[in-house]
Amino acid sequence: MPGGVFMCYACLAFFGFVLVLLTLQPDTLQALLASPVWFLILGAGYLWKGRRAGIG
Repeated sequence: MPGGVFMCYACLAFFGFVLVLLTLQPDTLQALLASPVWFLILGAGYLWKGRRAGIG
């Protein structure tokens, strides 16, 4: 990546800026707060499906 280490920090700063912007509107804040629950449900479903298929 051009810029090396600096661009890595610039990307992290951009992602942080986007997270801050998502908290400014009530509807996107609700979605942002619900996303960890959604990822937990997806992870649990993945583990459950893997056990049933004999993968995990």
